[in-house]
Amino acid sequence: MAIALAFLSVSVKAQPTIDIGQLVETSGSIVTTFDQGIQYVGGVTTATENGQIVGVGSASESHLTYGQADAYNAALDATQQAVYTMSVYEYVDVARQDAAADFGVAVDSYIGASSVLIQAVAVNEMSNDAEKSGDAVKAQSVQSYIATNNVTITNTHVDVYNDSLDAVEESGQTFAAFVAVANDSEVMQQLETEVAAQGQDFLNADQLMFEIGFETGQPTIVALFSTGGGAFIDIALSYNYTGGAQLYADGVNSEFYQTGPTGGDPCFFDPMGMECNGEMYDPMLDPEPR
Repeated sequence: MAIALAFLSVSVKAQPTIDIGQLVETSGSIVTTFDQGIQYVGGVTTATENGQIVGVGSASESHLTYGQADAYNAALDATQQAVYTMSVYEYVDVARQDAAADFGVAVDSYIGASSVLIQAVAVNEMSNDAEKSGDAVKAQSVQSYIATNNVTITNTHVDVYNDSLDAVEESGQTFAAFVAVANDSEVMQQLETEVAAQGQDFLNADQLMFEIGFETGQPTIVALFSTGGGAFIDIALSYNYTGGAQLYADGVNSEFYQTGPTGGDPCFFDPMGMECNGEMYDPMLDPEPR
């Protein structure tokens, strides 16, 4: 059940590109000189206690210069005057990254919730083999497997598994919506225009959310803002939902399915096979196969 998704780093809040290199450099120069001055005073303190006289003019080696102060003050002023903005593309891309990470967590949770069902797949294969062969010894092996493994499916297992599927649906909807929006120049322009019309900016936007329209059932994106009395902007998306036979056909062709316990991967339950890497797998210890 390996999943090949390249998730980007997670951001808690949208971050613009800023340039404060001069402030970093000039304040760093002040800190270095100040640090040297503290060292000097400490050294003089130790010397005086030992009756040692420091050299004339030695303090000047740690003096702060007017040039350092002027450069630092100029950098402070430039930083204060700078106008930081964020484009709609940066804002939506951060939302997409966050949604990708959430979707990855949901898929991992589904894999974890599948462990007892993986055992059911093993029981099914063993019992099928015993029934077709009519071999009593194989039937005994099924009994032994049931006795020595925790294969019972409880109501809690059912609830956890179903909840994990629902989480994949919901997080997948959000991730897909933000990917679609990022690739839709018309929606991006509409979002940018409406934000400007409300006197807001993306730098101060709290988050971009995905919702299902209460009355229309349409997929909708909502931008929230902490300023302006909790302002928000919602845009209904003219996208169709995917599902049905096509969704499952795509699933059968996916790597996630084909490397899973029901997808025909010969290495899932037989890692020691000729075409496999020889790494043992125990679904009770690790529900995600190698």
